[in-house]
Amino acid sequence: METVTFYSYKGGVGRSLALSNFSMYLYLMGFKVCLLDFDLEAPGLPYKFSRYIKMEDIKTGLVDYIDYFLQKDRFPSSLKRFSKEILSPGKSRGSIRLIPAGNTLSTDYWKKISSINWYSLFYSEDSSLNIEGIPFFLELKEKIEKEFNPDFLLIDSRSGITEMGGICTSLLPDTVLFFIINNRENIEGARQILHGLQKVRRIANQEPIKIIFALTRIPVSIKEEEKEIEKKILQNTIDYVNAPIDDLANRLTLDDICVLHSERELELFEVLKITGEEVTEETPLYHDYLKLFSKIIPVSKYQHTPHIAFISFAGADREAARRLVYNLRGDGINVWLDEYEFAGGDNIDKTIINAIEKCPVFIPLISKSSSETIHKKGHLNHHIREWEWVYFFNNMNENKSKIIIPVIIDNNAASMYEGFKNLSHFRIPGGEGGEYDRLRTRLLELQKSNK
Repeated sequence: METVTFYSYKGGVGRSLALSNFSMYLYLMGFKVCLLDFDLEAPGLPYKFSRYIKMEDIKTGLVDYIDYFLQKDRFPSSLKRFSKEILSPGKSRGSIRLIPAGNTLSTDYWKKISSINWYSLFYSEDSSLNIEGIPFFLELKEKIEKEFNPDFLLIDSRSGITEMGGICTSLLPDTVLFFIINNRENIEGARQILHGLQKVRRIANQEPIKIIFALTRIPVSIKEEEKEIEKKILQNTIDYVNAPIDDLANRLTLDDICVLHSERELELFEVLKITGEEVTEETPLYHDYLKLFSKIIPVSKYQHTPHIAFISFAGADREAARRLVYNLRGDGINVWLDEYEFAGGDNIDKTIINAIEKCPVFIPLISKSSSETIHKKGHLNHHIREWEWVYFFNNMNENKSKIIIPVIIDNNAASMYEGFKNLSHFRIPGGEGGEYDRLRTRLLELQKSNK
C-alpha cells in the first residue's frame, strides 16, 4: 500500500481538490484507493465528491474512531462503519473508499473533537495512560491495509505545524505532496517544514520520505514575457528553498517544482477536473495534474515490460483511450499513453517521436472526432501529425515498418485516414467491449515475440 500525504503550510492552495482529482485518476486506472480526511478542524473531502455521496449519509468517521478507543480502551472490530464507499469496483475501474473526519453537521462531532487531549495523546508521561499517539496511528494504518487492501492510501493533512500534521507528514507516508503559493510566508514555512522532514527518523524498514513540491495558483502564461516571469518565479523558489544554512548535512537539494495553474472557472464553481463520466476539457490545469500525478506513480513502478504499442487519439477521445489502456494494462499489455509518460521539463514533441520509434505497434483510434479533424484545412492536431509521421516512416523504412492496428471506437467515423484505409482494423466502441478480446490476443502475441 502506497501512502501519500497531501500537505500545505497554509490553506487555500488547492490541496484537497488535487487529492480528490488524484483519487479519481487512480480509480480510472483500476487502482483501489482509500482516502483519510485528517483535516479534522476543517474537513472537506466529502464535498469534493458531492455527485457520489451526500453529507447526510456520513454518520461516523476518524474522530468517532479515536473517541471509541479513548472511551473503551480497545479498537473497534471493523473500520467499515467509520467509512463510506464512494465508487465501487467495476470493469476496468478500481474503487474509492473514504474515511471522513466524521459527521460535521452534528454538534456531537465538535464535542468529541474538543474533548480529545492531543497533547496528552502524544506527549504524556503518565504511565496510567494506555494509549500513545504514534502506536495508535500506526495501528490504524495497518488496519486500513488489512481490511480494505487498497493500492493507495491518500491522506488529506491539516495545514500548519501541528501534532496531526506531523503524524501525516513524518510517520505515515511514503510520499509527501507539498503545496505552496508564491508568497514569502508560504515559502518560508515550507522551507522549515522540509528541513524538519529531512531530519525525521523513520521506523525500521521504512524508506526515506519522498517529497514532491507543487507551486499553485500560478496564472496561465500566454505571452513570452509571462512565460519568462513564471520561469523566474520557479527558479527563485528553488533557490530560496535550497539556500545555504549552517548545518550542511540538512541543506535541501530541491531540483524541480510542479506548477498547478489557476483556473477562473474553479474560483466560481469548484468541480473535479478528472471524472471519467464525460469528456474532460483539457485545460492547462488538467495537464498540470497529469504531470504531477505521473511523478507519484511512474508507470515503471507497475510495468516491467517495454511498451508494445503507442496509442494515438484525438483530444475528444481521451476517455475512450483511457478505458482501452486500463483494460490492456490490466491484461498485462504495456501500452504508451501520453498522460502517464511525461516528466517535468520534457520536450513533448521529442518525447512522442521517441516513443513512436520505440513502440513496434501503432494504434490510432478512429472516431467521428478524429476523422473530422483530417478534413479541417490549416488545422493539424497532434494525432494527425502522429499518423502522418508513422505513415511516412513505414514508406521510408520497409525493413523496420511498424505494425499499424486501427481501432474504431464509435459508429460515426466519417472516414479513415488515407494511409490506414486498407489495413485490418478492430471495432471497440468507447474503448471496451466489441472486438477487444481479439485485440488483446493479437497484442499479447506481439508482446511475447517482441521480448
